[in-house]
Amino acid sequence: MLKTVSTVDAICSQLENDIFFNLSPGEKITESSLNLRYGVSRNTLREAIAYLISNGILVKIANRGVFVREITREDVREIFSLRALLEAEAIRMIIEKNVSTSALSEKAELLTNTNPHDDWNEHVRADMDFHSTLVASAKSPRLSRLYDAIASEVMLCICQSKQHIPLTTVNDISHRAILNALSEKKQALACQLLKKHIESAISNYEKGFDAQI
Repeated sequence: MLKTVSTVDAICSQLENDIFFNLSPGEKITESSLNLRYGVSRNTLREAIAYLISNGILVKIANRGVFVREITREDVREIFSLRALLEAEAIRMIIEKNVSTSALSEKAELLTNTNPHDDWNEHVRADMDFHSTLVASAKSPRLSRLYDAIASEVMLCICQSKQHIPLTTVNDISHRAILNALSEKKQALACQLLKKHIESAISNYEKGFDAQI
């Protein structure tokens, strides 16, 4: 059965994609510019903007307007540390519930087939898909809701660091190591590898933001 996508959902998706890949940190968002870009009603745009404000990737400043949120060095550490806690819990649940890792294997293969030097956007999406699938594989609606609440901010951290971090395919190696440990039900090792992977990301993104100073 096909899922019906509302106009608001569609605009949220398009605007979110533009925020990640086309708009600059701190760039002002106006209803008139979005109306020209997307050709939808002001009410639809207001609903989409309100949703993305609640997701943490837009900010509304009194008497000034709505802007693309500018991620800070401190944001990176907080957001990714929370991410690590949630993904470690997903690992525990997957092993406890004896969930198949086949979906994760498919996502790891997709990441292997992307190269940040050829298509950075596609590579980032494949990276995020792996982590999102890791959490979804835990089959816990509550955990998924918590993860979804920070997923957009994680993506914003990555995208706003793009110009200041080296392009690398090391994610592929890290993901496969985590996947292998998970497949072998080695919870401690999988969590250790995940922690190392996230800490490496935090370090790279912090250096990226430091480079802007």
